[in-house]
Amino acid sequence: ANQPVLRTPCHARLQSSSPSTRLSLLAISGLQSTMSTTQLTSRAVEHFFDASIPCEKPCIVQVLGMKELALKDQKRFRITVSDGAKKATVITTSQLTEFFDNGKVPDNTILKVNDFTLMVGAKPVVSLIDVEIVEQASNVIGSPVSLKGEEPKVKEGSSPVKQQIASVTQESSTTVKEEEKTPVKAENANNNMEVDMKKPEADSPTPKGPALMSPTPSPPKAESVSPISMSQSADNLMPISNMNPYSSTKIKGRVMMKEEVRSFNGKAGGTKKVFSIVIMDDTMDVKVTFWDGEVDKYYDVIEVGKSYTFKFGMGAVKMGDKFNPAKCPYVVTINSKGVIEQCQDNDAPKITYHFVPIDKMEPHIKKGSVDVLAVLHEVQSSTEIVIKNGAQAGSTKSKRNCTLVDASGKQIFLTLWDELAGQLEETDGTRHAIIACRGIRVGDYGGCSLSSSRMSTIELDPDLPEAKTLRAWYDSSSTSSFTSVGSGATGGAAGQPAPRKLISDIEAEGLGKSTVKPDYLSLTASVVWVNDEKTWQYPSNPKTKTKVVQQGDSWYDEKNSEMLDTCQRRYILPVSFSDFTGRSFLTVFDDDAKKIFGGISADEMWEMSNTDEKRFKDLWKSIMFKTWTIRVRAKSESFQEETRVKCQAVSMEPVNFVSESRHLLERIRRYVN
Repeated sequence: ANQPVLRTPCHARLQSSSPSTRLSLLAISGLQSTMSTTQLTSRAVEHFFDASIPCEKPCIVQVLGMKELALKDQKRFRITVSDGAKKATVITTSQLTEFFDNGKVPDNTILKVNDFTLMVGAKPVVSLIDVEIVEQASNVIGSPVSLKGEEPKVKEGSSPVKQQIASVTQESSTTVKEEEKTPVKAENANNNMEVDMKKPEADSPTPKGPALMSPTPSPPKAESVSPISMSQSADNLMPISNMNPYSSTKIKGRVMMKEEVRSFNGKAGGTKKVFSIVIMDDTMDVKVTFWDGEVDKYYDVIEVGKSYTFKFGMGAVKMGDKFNPAKCPYVVTINSKGVIEQCQDNDAPKITYHFVPIDKMEPHIKKGSVDVLAVLHEVQSSTEIVIKNGAQAGSTKSKRNCTLVDASGKQIFLTLWDELAGQLEETDGTRHAIIACRGIRVGDYGGCSLSSSRMSTIELDPDLPEAKTLRAWYDSSSTSSFTSVGSGATGGAAGQPAPRKLISDIEAEGLGKSTVKPDYLSLTASVVWVNDEKTWQYPSNPKTKTKVVQQGDSWYDEKNSEMLDTCQRRYILPVSFSDFTGRSFLTVFDDDAKKIFGGISADEMWEMSNTDEKRFKDLWKSIMFKTWTIRVRAKSESFQEETRVKCQAVSMEPVNFVSESRHLLERIRRYVN
């Protein structure tokens, strides 16, 4: 499809805005869309219900109408879409509720459908999983007709779920009449299979109690007219992508993620236990949850990387929430009637990823999780944080911040927690390893950022064709400067990627003058002066790092009302840095000051100042004119009724001459061009 052209004075602003913001700008400005220049995808509607019908992907369709479904537990929408020739009704998953809510997608909007699923049964249902807004058209494109030629009719008194299914399927070309006797081929976007829709399959007898067993040969099945319904194959397995809440189901998948057991107090009293896994087959992944007694039975025997079959009855499959880490909109709960069997390794499903480019992350903010393939542009050291609130208050968590880049030329910030933080080293960023992440959450922190969850996994240098292509691009690319995704590119949290600036930009761009939040930036500058005559250290409590005062031979911590026998001295250096545009004073604290002095602590420097003054002076001179890459925090502070911008070094590293040379070459290339 051709890219849409917005002929408005706000062209640049509209193109750079998010979909919802773009529509708001159009409405506020009173702009009227001209005839759409976007070409709808031919036969897209037919392809939704039968993947054997070829069409270009992703599919471009037009919204003709939308209505909220009357469901008790969640908000979902029924949408009529058109490809210009045919129209049909589809439904949205819970992940898209915020996207379509409150009239954000008006009639005649052009949508790009990146992913959908077809749930095959007696009445097929198409669910939209991932969509984007292309543009707002002023009228209906073409003269679309219903696949059935008439609007669906719903019987009075029908349940909301039955109304939903009826309204979708009666417009689709795959509706099967009861008197039809021939098998119908039904295909979804990810899997091809033949389905006999003459009548539903009766529930298979369920063994008493759950069991985790080694695979055993199945007895030969006698040839009979027993129907295979809901896209189950000859071995009675259903693809995860076709799973639905309306029948007993047997699926097979490889365990991709397994979280730790969590305990909490139940509403009715007593302690509850739960853990979840994510399994994947050739079509999709799904979250499976175990509660209480099933936790004790299955937690120790289910292993990540192994493949299993899961058989469960009606009621075990329910719609997931927006925090669902899997692609499947449903989640499975294993109860006492469930049966789990282990599969042979050579019978394991093929694992697939659904990678989202970094420049396409914004539409996924707070809409679930994504898979990411990127280059580790920077890996920061791991830190420990103390949890202040909640059930885990007082405990510590490991945290590691990373910067990811890919061929889109964009960068994004990733925070890894707990065990995942320990799977990376700073050297992985130095060698710019390829990382594949599964089940990563997309948030709006700092504009747009990524973070791991309990169900996330990472893999370094995966053996994938996409990884080899990405490696070849990065090694041959002359680009060293990447722009951040999201509106928060000019200032984020302390560990977040900071845009590269010159010292003169601090004043020219007014950085740090906001009274609401600080700005973060990155500098490459040299030490030109250090004041060693003023206070360059302070005595502190070794445990809390708070300042202490000397009282005789002891030290008193006023904040904690504690008397100490000894103290630990910590650096607080006023340092003047300079680049070719100017000079700026930065406050450098203990950890980074140790790097400046080659690992010498403030206690050692204090002792040296009293015992070896010549060496002490020589050390101060030795740090002059050395160049550092500095992450800077700039914020306005008021002192004696005077407001000024104060800058401090958040982190410092010696200059990486390889990446710095790439950056300079890129600046020269842009200057020449």
